Amino acid sequence: MADEGGRKKGRPADVDYVRLSEEGRITFLDIKDKYLSEEGCLGLNTDHLDFFTLIDDKLGSDSQYVVRLSAGDASRTLVGWYTAPIRHFRQGSKARGNQGGQGEGGADTRMRPFSDFSAL
Repeated sequence: MADEGGRKKGRPADVDYVRLSEEGRITFLDIKDKYLSEEGCLGLNTDHLDFFTLIDDKLGSDSQYVVRLSAGDASRTLVGWYTAPIRHFRQGSKARGNQGGQGEGGADTRMRPFSDFSAL
C-alpha cells in the first residue's frame, strides 16, 4: 500500500488498550466482540497475530486477547468477558472468513477452543 506521495506504508496497528503494572510490565490488549463458531471456538485475524507476536518478541510482553462474548443470535446479548494470551493462537487451527465477526470480506483467522479462555 502506498500513500499519494508513493511512499510505502505498512499495516496499521490494532492495540485497543495498554496496561502498565506497578512493576512496570506492559501488556497490550486486543479487545473484540465475538460469538462462538459452530465448533465452539473463537478466532483472531492472522494480521493481528503477526503484529502482537512481533511486539511480544521485541518487548518481552504477553499480549492478551480480550473478548466480549455475545450470544450468536440477533440480540447479541452479553454472555461474559474472557481473555487468553494472544501467543496461544500461534498453534490455532486455520479458518477463512469472519468466524464470529461482523466485518465484510474474509480474513485469515486462527481459531482456539473456548476452553482456552479464562473468565474476567
